[in-house]
Amino acid sequence: MPDEYADVAIVDSPYGIDFHSNFRKVSSLSTTEGIANDGKDNAGFLAEVIAEIHRILKPNSHIYWFTRWDKVPEHQPLLERHFSIKNSLIWMKNNWSMGDLFRAYAGQYENIIFAQKGRRLLNEVAQLNAPERSAA
Repeated sequence: MPDEYADVAIVDSPYGIDFHSNFRKVSSLSTTEGIANDGKDNAGFLAEVIAEIHRILKPNSHIYWFTRWDKVPEHQPLLERHFSIKNSLIWMKNNWSMGDLFRAYAGQYENIIFAQKGRRLLNEVAQLNAPERSAA
């Protein structure tokens, strides 16, 4: 992609947990080996991805980075090299996640790190129609 081409990035990267589903072991799909670049030491890979996303995003754009709760401390510093972190959003799901259900509770949500390249209003139309606020 050319520089400054995309308006927004919505990224569900490999978390770095070396995930393998037991349900996929009997599958005929080629993805039974696990998720590409999902090894425990994938920070270098993610840093390259984030730098590339920064390059292709237009000025004053947003990125939504999906991750797991325990990976936020690893992923956020990588994002902060190129973006301004604005919020941590929670996506509540209508189902339970897969995982180790014998030793831990199953998750029903996913973290989303919301960040900006530059500065952009969330809803520019609403901001244009909002009454002026006095600087008190």
